[in-house]
Amino acid sequence: MENGLEPEKWDLSLWKDILPSFDLWFDVGNDDIHYVSHILPTLDWEGGNLGIRLRYEPKDVSNFLGEYKEARNHAEELKARTQGNGKQYNMDLFPKDMIDFLKTDLHKYFTVRFYILDPAKKDVGQEALGEPM
Repeated sequence: MENGLEPEKWDLSLWKDILPSFDLWFDVGNDDIHYVSHILPTLDWEGGNLGIRLRYEPKDVSNFLGEYKEARNHAEELKARTQGNGKQYNMDLFPKDMIDFLKTDLHKYFTVRFYILDPAKKDVGQEALGEPM
C-alpha cells in the first residue's frame, strides 16, 4: 500500500507525540485518599502528587484507517471512470484527504481517554477511566 497507510505500521504509539493531551496533577493528602483510591498508580502510593492524562485519540486505529482507505479508493475509482472517456473534469470528490474525511465524522473515530500518571515517572501508567460519560 502506498502513502504509508499500511495498517501494521499504524499503532497508537506512533501517534502519542502528536495527539492533543492534557495532564492534571493533584496534591492529595493521606486524609483524602478515599476520594482518589480508584486512580492510585500503585499500592505503595503514600500521598502527594497524583495525576491523570486526558488524551484525544483514535478509538480504533485499524477501523479508522480502513474506512478512510475505502472512501479514498471509492473516490479514486469514480474519478478514473469519469476520465476514462477522454474528457477531463475538474472535480473534488469526498474525501480529498484525511482532514476532509475527519471533518464529517471526527467524533465517530476519535474520543477522549483518561490515563493514570505515575508520579515517579510523570508518564502514562495505564488506562484508568476509559471514555468520558
